[in-house]
Amino acid sequence: MIKFHHYAMEVEEIEKVITFYKTCLGFEEEIDKVEFEGEKIVFLKLGGFRMELIQRPNSQRIPDQIHLCFETDHLETIIDRLSNFGMTKIEGPFELENNLRTVFYRGPAFEILEFLEKIETKKSMSINHGHTDFKNNS
Repeated sequence: MIKFHHYAMEVEEIEKVITFYKTCLGFEEEIDKVEFEGEKIVFLKLGGFRMELIQRPNSQRIPDQIHLCFETDHLETIIDRLSNFGMTKIEGPFELENNLRTVFYRGPAFEILEFLEKIETKKSMSINHGHTDFKNNS
């Protein structure tokens, strides 16, 4: 059996990235930071999702097109929180045909952060049950 364990991302300023994910998005450090062959490594966890952050010594990291997507029940709350944290919105929010609302931000390690919310479909239906209003005449 194979199951997802973690997503890894190289970062330039590990403390800045840890602070963002913990403070703004509610991640927790799963284990204390470790150093291995000069690299600083930390695992962050949110629910069942685990992310490894790696800071290499003196590396000139080229930002990748890393894309992380998080589902939320309250997209507007997330948008407000990210705005208060000074994050840069890339695009959105958009309402998609598959009943999702989504918005994209640039993260502190140059990653793309997508947040999506399922939209409840509201069908205006007028149903006539054809019943008679009975009164009790006792």
